[in-house]
Amino acid sequence: MEWATFAINRVNIGGDTTARDFLGWGKEKLRYFREELRRLGRRNRARLSQLYQPARPAKSKTTDYGP
Repeated sequence: MEWATFAINRVNIGGDTTARDFLGWGKEKLRYFREELRRLGRRNRARLSQLYQPARPAKSKTTDYGP
């Protein structure tokens, strides 16, 4: 849908239905994306993870080392 909005009033050779076609394509892709999120969520396969080790250890939220 973002591309459809961007493409409106731009020079194109797609004809009068180009914006409507882009919008339809965007809605279809968004629907597919949401379906996949639901499918993966039911299987508990969409998880957060770290891509790298942090450079510094995480700061303790329970220990106060003082000034």
